[in-house]
Amino acid sequence: MRSFRYIIIGNSAAGIAAYEGIRQKDRAGSVAMISDETAPIYSRSLISYFLAGQIDEEGMLFRPRSFYGREGIEALLGRKVVKVDPKAHQVMLEDGEVFGYEKLLIGTGSAAVHPDIPGGGLNGCFVFRSYEDAKAIKAYLPKVKEAVVLGGGPVGIKAAEALSSRKIRVTLIVSSGNLLSQILDGTTASVIQKMLEDHNVKVITRCDVGQVLGESSVTGTKLADGRVIPCQMVVFCKGVQANTGLAVEAGISVRKGIVVDDHMRSSIPDIYAAGDVAEVKDILTGQRTIHALWPNAMQQGYVAGMNMAGGDRSYDGGFGMNAINIFGTPIIAMGLLRPEVRGGAEVLTAKGNGWYRSLVVRDDRLIGAFLVGEIDSAGVLNHMITHKIGIHGLEEAALRPDFSPARLAEAGIEIDIGE
Repeated sequence: MRSFRYIIIGNSAAGIAAYEGIRQKDRAGSVAMISDETAPIYSRSLISYFLAGQIDEEGMLFRPRSFYGREGIEALLGRKVVKVDPKAHQVMLEDGEVFGYEKLLIGTGSAAVHPDIPGGGLNGCFVFRSYEDAKAIKAYLPKVKEAVVLGGGPVGIKAAEALSSRKIRVTLIVSSGNLLSQILDGTTASVIQKMLEDHNVKVITRCDVGQVLGESSVTGTKLADGRVIPCQMVVFCKGVQANTGLAVEAGISVRKGIVVDDHMRSSIPDIYAAGDVAEVKDILTGQRTIHALWPNAMQQGYVAGMNMAGGDRSYDGGFGMNAINIFGTPIIAMGLLRPEVRGGAEVLTAKGNGWYRSLVVRDDRLIGAFLVGEIDSAGVLNHMITHKIGIHGLEEAALRPDFSPARLAEAGIEIDIGE
């Protein structure tokens, strides 16, 4: 049996960042990265651009193919870990091979939810989470003139945009009252809906798909209200679920995700977790949750790696932030924006030629921001939310697209966006 000082399960943001954190403290310790995906590490947020034909596989890579060999990483891609044995400090792969570890990171991420509806397994039904998903959809496109995308979150919107850019007639079905309902209120979300409709994406809210029609392949969808929409493809974008199975079977504490402390340690010694599979603190609500976001996964992974190698680094928590580009218009949503989570906060709005923004303020603190078109000030607004910087007297300036650290400096507040 081969053993490694460090084993990282997962080959995405948290895993790569963990490796880089390890190397800050330990330049020589052996590292194995094990992933059931066959592709080298890629930017998951770019799969819609790959589907649209705007970039190729090489353009998706987050690190060059030479990364593993150059860094001396034992990359076991296309191989699945099926068991973690904490007492023996071992992991077992699907093919029966066993590896020993001294420190283990579980960075298994999350998996797309595939709704259990009649016809959901027909040819032409897909989820949209990974590079393999995007490749499969892309290969099927010659058979498609019309497509239904189910789900109004960021992934559903990007899938609809990518398919529309391929000259496919797209209907986007949203079960809630508005797009991005887990992030935005209806008024703010209407800005995005108009952008989609202006590009010939039909949006249907407050409805769901009750059945996928067809014999062997998709010919249409039947909505819950009885309407039938002809299509040859259905793409399910109904959220993700943390891949906690390994942790549960190993006896690690799991709630929404793997429970970790501020050093990203799990409930079992020598086992850490980071990324979409880890349950961490939300600094705005004080509650523990999963932040399935690339930047958060990178921060968590780096902290975990540092501590796996003997460091003493803390992760103080984060908050929700989504960046999305829709038909060339950049959009950023951060913090608490929905009425049910922002409480009695004040909402400030402004708009101009090609831009729109709203800020959510409570107790003289910025707790949320939504930017469309002009997003250069996103960094300073993020900093203000993170560090609870008072916004009194800066409201008008903060609503302008040219808001910058210099404006804060004029108010006697010095910040470092890169910290």
